[in-house]
Amino acid sequence: MPRWHSGRAAMILTAGSLLLTACGDVGLTASGSASYPDKRIRWVVPYPPGGGVDTTSRIIAKCLEGRLGQTIVVENVTGASGARGTRELIQAKPDGYTVGLAITTGMTLTPLTQKVGFTKDDLVPIGAFARFGMVIGVPSSSKFASAADLFAAAKAKPNTVTIGVPGASSPKWAAFQALENGYGLKFRIVPLDGAAAVNTALLGGQVQAAGLDADLVTEPLVASGKVRVLAAIGEKPWAKAPKAPTLASLGYPNATIPDYYFYLAGPKGLPKEILDKLGDETKACTSDPGVQRQMGGAHYVPQPFLGTNAMRQVLSQQQTVYERVVQHR
Repeated sequence: MPRWHSGRAAMILTAGSLLLTACGDVGLTASGSASYPDKRIRWVVPYPPGGGVDTTSRIIAKCLEGRLGQTIVVENVTGASGARGTRELIQAKPDGYTVGLAITTGMTLTPLTQKVGFTKDDLVPIGAFARFGMVIGVPSSSKFASAADLFAAAKAKPNTVTIGVPGASSPKWAAFQALENGYGLKFRIVPLDGAAAVNTALLGGQVQAAGLDADLVTEPLVASGKVRVLAAIGEKPWAKAPKAPTLASLGYPNATIPDYYFYLAGPKGLPKEILDKLGDETKACTSDPGVQRQMGGAHYVPQPFLGTNAMRQVLSQQQTVYERVVQHR
C-alpha cells in the first residue's frame, strides 16, 4: 500500500477510535446520571436515637426512599456531640450513596468549641428539611414559676441552679453561656448526651431546668403538663407555648440564639447531577403535606426550600453569632 494510503488509514482509524471513545463516555455519563440511585443509600445521623434529630431524619429518609426507589438505611453514628458521625460523613466516597444529617450548629458552633478537625465547608449542603427554635423548660413541679425566678436564683446563688443541655457545644449551651457572658448570671451547666437524655434528666429531677428543642418531641411533654416553658430562646415565641416570652423581651437580647436547621448533606465532590437530584427530591418531600404533618406541622419545615447556596448563607450568618458567644465566654 502506498505510504499516503497507509497514513490516511491510520488517521481514519484514530479518528474512529476517538469518536467511539467519546460516544462511550457520553453514554456512561448519561446512564450513570439517569440510573442513580441503583443501590441502597446510607443516611448517617451523628446523634443518638430517640430525639428530634433522629425522628425527623427518618421521616425525610422514608419519603426520599419512595421517591428515589431505593432503600435508605438510617444509621446513628454517635459520639463527641455529633463530631464522630460528621467526620465519617465527610470522609465518605462522594458518589451519593452515603449522605447524612447535618445541623447548622454542629457545623458552625461545634468547630469553634472543640477540636473536631472540620469546618462548615467540609460538607456540601443539599437542602434543609427542618427548622426549630429552642426554649427553656422546667418540670411542672418546679419552684421556678417564671424565667425571672430562674434567673434571679442564678444571680443570687451562682453555680447552684443546674441546667441540662444536649452537649457541651449545643445551641442551648450557647444560650446559657450568652446569659452568663453579658448579664451576671451563673448556672451549673450539665452537658448530656443528646436531647433524649436531657428530657429524661429533666423529668427525673437530675437537673432543675433545661434547654429544650421546640419540636415534636417536646410538644407532648408540654401538652401533658409535664414540662412548663419559661422562655423562648429564639427571636419569636414558640407556637406551642405562645405565652412564654422571648429572652429579648425579658431584657436579654444578646442571649437570643437563631433557630437551627437540619439539612441533608454529603461529602465534598458530590457530582452536580446527583446533588441536584437529591436537592429536587428533598424539596418535593418538604412540600408534601403528609410529610409536614409527620414533622409536627408546616411551621417546622423551611419554606421556601433552602438549597445548597441558601444553606451556605445561613451557615455563614450563624457562625458569626456563635463566634461572638464563644469569644466572650
